[in-house]
Amino acid sequence: PEPNHWRVFMTRSVDQFKINEEKEFRRFVDPEELYEEGRDLSKNPDVSFSFDHPTVTFRYVTMNDNTRTMIATMLPEQGFIYCKGYIHAIDHDGEATSEELLALLAYLNSFTCDWWLRRIVDRHMNSPMTNNLPIPDWDDSQISRAADLAAELTRRGGIDSLPGGHPVPSNTGYSSVDEDEIRAKIESLVTKGFELKRDELDTVLRDFTKKACSDDLRDRIRELAEAGTSDVATAEQNDD
Repeated sequence: PEPNHWRVFMTRSVDQFKINEEKEFRRFVDPEELYEEGRDLSKNPDVSFSFDHPTVTFRYVTMNDNTRTMIATMLPEQGFIYCKGYIHAIDHDGEATSEELLALLAYLNSFTCDWWLRRIVDRHMNSPMTNNLPIPDWDDSQISRAADLAAELTRRGGIDSLPGGHPVPSNTGYSSVDEDEIRAKIESLVTKGFELKRDELDTVLRDFTKKACSDDLRDRIRELAEAGTSDVATAEQNDD
């Protein structure tokens, strides 16, 4: 690798809401050569991905009995690129916003999404699986809240700029909130988006070991899910 070369994701390069840079990268690519391909790239003056480039990336190689099956993060504006043998991405149209993509990332990394995919995944996460995922019925306020929660975890994971030069929001209101609490808030939003009852939520959580979901996190998810929407909103205002 040369100093300016971008690193190519292997499977374990992608963790939830972050890039695992502790794992060895074995393939590298010159961004100038990528730019010559002329797809979803801009140069001003450095090469970077445009907003049209897929942003939400996830592990293609996975199993339904892993600790987590869906593991997704954001692709930074530059410095990394994924390889379809290990990592795939979700395409989006020009009308999508960074907020919507961050909200999608929050949902993909939820236990409810993972539970659904575990019913059908065998070795690989392919497009028919992701394209047929049920989507939580969130209003604009819930999408915004999910995006802020995902943005906070994404920034903590070291990603601060998305394709197209869109910054990952820093004023999320959750900077002083513990990571498990942020994850519990995401889970409660997803639960409300599907109107899951207590027994249905318990069915989802039972699919995951304590390594994936500790007893404390499990209890907090149940607590927030059972709270009314106004209670959760009040709690988040207090966090802010």
